Amino acid sequence: MQSPNTRYYFLDWLRMLAILGVVLYHVGMFFVPWGWHIKNPELVGWLETPMDIAHRLRMPLLFVIAGAVVAYSLNRRTVAALLQERSRRLLIPIVFGMFVIVPPQIYVERMVNGEFSADYLSYFFERVLQFQPYPVGDFAWHHLWFIVYLFVYMLLFTPLFAWWKKQPKRLQPGWWLLVLALPLGINEALLRPYFPERHSLLNDWWTFNNYALLLLYGFFLSRLPGVWEWLQQRRRLLLALVGATVAVILPLKAIQIVQAGNVWDGLSANVFVWFSILAMLGYAKQWLNRPSQWLMDIREAAYPTYILHQTVIILLAWPLIDAPLSIAVKAAILIFGTMLCCLAVYALLIRPFAVMRVLFGLPAQRQMAQGEKNEKNAVVYRADVVAGVNTAGRNPVV
Repeated sequence: MQSPNTRYYFLDWLRMLAILGVVLYHVGMFFVPWGWHIKNPELVGWLETPMDIAHRLRMPLLFVIAGAVVAYSLNRRTVAALLQERSRRLLIPIVFGMFVIVPPQIYVERMVNGEFSADYLSYFFERVLQFQPYPVGDFAWHHLWFIVYLFVYMLLFTPLFAWWKKQPKRLQPGWWLLVLALPLGINEALLRPYFPERHSLLNDWWTFNNYALLLLYGFFLSRLPGVWEWLQQRRRLLLALVGATVAVILPLKAIQIVQAGNVWDGLSANVFVWFSILAMLGYAKQWLNRPSQWLMDIREAAYPTYILHQTVIILLAWPLIDAPLSIAVKAAILIFGTMLCCLAVYALLIRPFAVMRVLFGLPAQRQMAQGEKNEKNAVVYRADVVAGVNTAGRNPVV
């Protein structure tokens, strides 16, 4: 049985890789033919397939990790304390983001599309403070929907988590875990045609149910004794199953049995997603479950980076629209520029100041985990900290 003090560094690594994937995805949105806030004049059609795969995997992985957050946190704190802490760490960044972080994105969009032509302060008072929802108006949470949904899930599922916490851990991990793909697939097959992805919370039933299931799956996995070791030992077989799933889907697409939006598309896509997540967890446990000085230094920046990244991308992309540069150069500027800007804002404006830390969902004072105090050359913190919950003034993540 896993100890409450068991350390799972691989979850922190996976979380940071998933957030990097989110950054890359939103950079790609500037170049792919799909609709987005602003677009590069020259678009790249071949990006659609890798972007679709990234879209399928990035947020599900984050929600599974978020579910592990709750499970490991409850090993060391009460349900009421967890709900209070998570409410503060999620709700404050949502409100702050909707008034400060997101409006510049919509301002740039309006300027590029010729829908507004004055300075930003005029825009903010004339448009944002009308509180009319986007896209008709200019008030939105945009990419912060992830935090909004996580907050709502915490409110809804706290009684379930409290009950689940008290249940004995009798169930053992096994190949039956693969069956968990079916509820995801059925949910998409039945609801996506009527409730397409909106991130609006209202009338977003397919997306809402999808991520709710994934959050619960993350919690559920973390309650299974030895589950990470089980996935680690079977990582190659899980990867082979991912490959086999792709090998089946591609010819079915070619003969149009699997078509965008039909029942088989929903089922097959979610089998691919769930098998991929299990494989990623297994490989991460094998290769990333180790401390690192770099991990210790950078882990706290992950949450502010998520909050900031899309605004930074759009602000950097704005002058690049008409710049005489190749797509590769523009993409490199956006990728490296976004990461550097986010880390610089964190290091210079967020990390040192208590007020800014609270606004970005961090504890007011940065405190070293107990292991950092005791071990000079290693990062040691408990699994709940790795997964993202502050248990004693430590660094939170989502």
